[in-house]
Amino acid sequence: MRSIYCYDGKGDIIMEGRKSRLLLLIPTVLFIFVLAFSLQADARDIIVDPTGAGDYTTIQDAIDHANPGDTIWVRNGSYNEQLHVYVHDLTIVAEEGANPKIYVTSYSPGIDVTAPNVTIEGFTIYGSIEPDGPTVRASSGADNLRLIMNRFTAIVGERGSTALLVKEGVKKVGFLSNTVTRYNISVLLENHSFAIISGNTMSLVNYSVYHAASIEGTSMYYGSIEDAINDAPVGGKVIVHDGIYRQQIVINKPITLEGMGEHLLDFSPFNASTKTIVDEQGVHNEIAGIYVNASNVTIKNLHFIGIPYDPSDPFGKLNAVIRAYSTASNLTIENNTFDSPPTGIARVALAAAWADGIEFSNNVIANYTYGVYFFNSSNPINDSVIANNDFYQGRYMTASIGGVPHDICIGVFIEFGNNITLKDNLFNGPGKDTGTGNVQYTFAIMVKSNTSGYAVKIDHGTITNYSCGVSIYGEGNLTKLKVWNSSIGMYIGQATGNLSLNRSRFFLNDKAIVIENTSGHVVSFNYNSIYNNSEFGMINNDSRAVNATYNWWGDVMGPHNESVNPEGNGDNITGNITFWPWLEFDGYSIPPVVEYVVGDPKSPDGYVVSDRTRIEIIAHDNESGMLVVKYRIWDTVNRWSNWTNYTGPFTLEGEGLHKVQYKAIDKAGTTLMGLEIHRVDTKPADVEVIYPNGGEYLHGTVKIRWHAADKVLDQEQTEWNDSIPLSEDYPGHIQSFIPTSTEIRSVELLLQGDEANVTVMIFSSIFPVPTPIAKSTRHLKDITNPRWIEFSFKENIELVPNQTYYIGVTQKVYGETGFRWYYANVSIYNYGHAWLKEVDNLTSKPDWDWAFRTLYWLTDLRITVQCSMTGTSPWTTLAENETNDGEFFWDTRDFPDAETYKVRILAYDAINNVGSDESDGNFAIDNVGPSIRNIIIRDQTIGSTEFTKDGDTIEISATITGDPEYIYANLTSLGKGDEVPPTSYTANVAKWLVPSITCHPSNGPVTITITAIDATGNRSSAKASIIADNLPPDILITKPRPGVYILDSMRLLPWPYPFVIGQITLTANATDAGSGIKEVKFYIDNNLKATVTEPPYSWLWDELATGFYKIKAEVY
Repeated sequence: MRSIYCYDGKGDIIMEGRKSRLLLLIPTVLFIFVLAFSLQADARDIIVDPTGAGDYTTIQDAIDHANPGDTIWVRNGSYNEQLHVYVHDLTIVAEEGANPKIYVTSYSPGIDVTAPNVTIEGFTIYGSIEPDGPTVRASSGADNLRLIMNRFTAIVGERGSTALLVKEGVKKVGFLSNTVTRYNISVLLENHSFAIISGNTMSLVNYSVYHAASIEGTSMYYGSIEDAINDAPVGGKVIVHDGIYRQQIVINKPITLEGMGEHLLDFSPFNASTKTIVDEQGVHNEIAGIYVNASNVTIKNLHFIGIPYDPSDPFGKLNAVIRAYSTASNLTIENNTFDSPPTGIARVALAAAWADGIEFSNNVIANYTYGVYFFNSSNPINDSVIANNDFYQGRYMTASIGGVPHDICIGVFIEFGNNITLKDNLFNGPGKDTGTGNVQYTFAIMVKSNTSGYAVKIDHGTITNYSCGVSIYGEGNLTKLKVWNSSIGMYIGQATGNLSLNRSRFFLNDKAIVIENTSGHVVSFNYNSIYNNSEFGMINNDSRAVNATYNWWGDVMGPHNESVNPEGNGDNITGNITFWPWLEFDGYSIPPVVEYVVGDPKSPDGYVVSDRTRIEIIAHDNESGMLVVKYRIWDTVNRWSNWTNYTGPFTLEGEGLHKVQYKAIDKAGTTLMGLEIHRVDTKPADVEVIYPNGGEYLHGTVKIRWHAADKVLDQEQTEWNDSIPLSEDYPGHIQSFIPTSTEIRSVELLLQGDEANVTVMIFSSIFPVPTPIAKSTRHLKDITNPRWIEFSFKENIELVPNQTYYIGVTQKVYGETGFRWYYANVSIYNYGHAWLKEVDNLTSKPDWDWAFRTLYWLTDLRITVQCSMTGTSPWTTLAENETNDGEFFWDTRDFPDAETYKVRILAYDAINNVGSDESDGNFAIDNVGPSIRNIIIRDQTIGSTEFTKDGDTIEISATITGDPEYIYANLTSLGKGDEVPPTSYTANVAKWLVPSITCHPSNGPVTITITAIDATGNRSSAKASIIADNLPPDILITKPRPGVYILDSMRLLPWPYPFVIGQITLTANATDAGSGIKEVKFYIDNNLKATVTEPPYSWLWDELATGFYKIKAEVY
């Protein structure tokens, strides 16, 4: 079986198939191409069969007799022969279904191809063993060799050397769908060779491809890295595979060059340039390993051997591993290893000029004279980063400078650069002294930009074993360095701009830092640890001062300077150096200990104090000792005062918010600052008793009501004069203020006038028109001398601290002048501005800023409720520590009745300032109702207090005490109303005069009820009765009755009428249902004979008389 492979221009397979089917599947043009590629017009088929059944028994015989375009078909068998294929366009293929074996184990090479367009397909080839030559060698002239579907292996127990060697200059070798087992190298490409390697299976192979660079995403492999770069697309990636490469490379397009496996780019043999580079700066013939002449190039994961320096011309040639030209902007070099030759020292790892945006990171550089060298003064390198690299410079070059031998190596040499950042690099040099006696010129970092504007930033780095760790001729910021065991840690030759060193460590050097020339720029060294340096921690040879504050010098007492700090036991310093304050310990200081003591009176948390409260600031320091304590005070009127040395306890003056800021400074200059906030409260709370407030009559449980608030000053303008009166509308301006509180409840103004309604308004803004958020109006009258008048709002008004608000005032005048507004000097309160009428902008008018106060109200007070039965001392406490909710329920039944009571409310604020108020007048407690007694009902008509009758006039009187508010009588039993007030009430006696009564009932007891109610609602009632008598009494003469009476005897005989002989006792039976019997009168012939008042009602008639008489009895 034979396969046909077609390739595109990139070397990718685009079609494969059997020859017998190819003619049916591909278009005519491709068909012609394939035939032209693989066949000749007179092509023959040659059969190789080791049994003699074919044309030849050996493959080499068939080759020797073949013509271009022939196909040699090889049948099964073992062929132990060395092959030399020198016929072009020849195909050697296993017969379909066969698996012939070729043994070349004893030959080197086993198969040598020297003609183009040769195909070898379908064999098992036992190759040459190590260290012999290749199994197949594509020698010069073997372009387009195809090795397809072969099996390369070695005899059991042996390992093949190289399956395929592509010699220098051979192109388009195809190694396709082969299997390689137990080989050292599968495919090896020499310089400028080119192979297409695809679809192969490798096992037990050390190097699948050796000395080859491939283009990512293709099957194209090159023996020359530069050839791969030239064929790679813009933005593509070239992968350098296993192998040792001794090639100089030009990169002239944006690509990524990335190493993979065990490769080595050895540039040590090159001592002369083989390349000529032309860029915008001209023609260049430097010696370099890689010439970068394009932007956006990345070089990563490669292993280099550098070019040694030329002792005959040590400063004339760069000899760089990588040379970046002006077009090489945005060059990235990362994760590479730069080694030196086995002996000696390499010259430069990276040399660059004119290019911007270089990133050199995560590389290892060993034994280079210059690790990174940025040079050229006409166009410095800008915006580049050198980060996370390790520079090992145990070797150095020795060269003569001015006839004097120097030992030279520099990790990073920035001859000219702007905005260059070095970060997290490690530098390990040859030692602070190489011991040769030569001048020591070894530097970890040398910045030699001497023009202002070329800044460098060095952030995190370790530097050790150099004659000078860092040498600066320029400007920039250095931070978090560790420099040790060097002769000079840092040398500042000339500052071309501001230069700073922060949070770094310099130790075990001879001289840590040396400054030659600041050029008048700011040069500062802060928060560093500079210690155990044998000669000096810092030397300033410039007469101008440098700032070296907040450093640790190895001792708590600071650096040693004989004239300024002779007590210091740290590193020596000399020159004009400002070193105080210093750090007391490595990286830190212990600040002084401060005790802020607030005396009494004060609130439990010390926030609220009075103007009598003494404040102490007690400071001490156990390290370097105390130097001074200072403090200053802020209030809402004057804002911050000047700093004052603390000499003893002090007090705070003026109501409102105060801040005390203090700073305690020890001898090392370590400062502890603190801020305490207080509210000075010199005034007691405002208290108002609302009920009872005098004149009330109370009984039972009473709700005492009050209002109490601690009115706290926030903003204040106090000085005044009487310059301008208020107007009918907004007066000339609106005053502004900036609150510190979140609320405002009232405003006080300094006023004087006769009579007006004055209105105060608060505005949250005044653009484009004032926006009111609160309003308060008061009617004021006859305030002859200026005094503070408070305007309170109905509720708290929420404010935003530090935001500007405005106060506006209007008045409606009732008097002759209204009120004048008093103004203050603006210097007292710097946060107000005048709003001039008809002017759009805030304007400074010092004499127009008037006096005002803004207040917020605190209600968190402790309340004591008291009462007094006499209205004066002593006071009886009803409750203590009550919540200030404005009400307390008092059961007055526990107290005797009296009319001289008062209540008093005491309000205690946080520091026990006491505000109080008591009832304006006395009130009464009356829990016992009025007394009603001595009720008398008199019938004036009959003069009786016992009986009465219809139509008579009644007088009722009663004694009523207990301060009744209301008296009435229920006289319905006399035919009157049920709530009849007395006719008079004098001297506790109430009287009713009731004419023309009608009794109910008409006979018998008639009852009235008198009721009295006092001011507290206590009610008393009493009843009294009089007997109504409106029916006449009944009387019956019971003796004599019809019959015969003899000598006052009982009736003896019946008779039609009384017949009396002798004397007789006249007897009557009298009854009365009403008032009773008063008397009975007996008449004889209408002549009154007797009046009887007591029963039995009888009279003895013993007069001499004869005849008929009329006997009558009347009852009363």
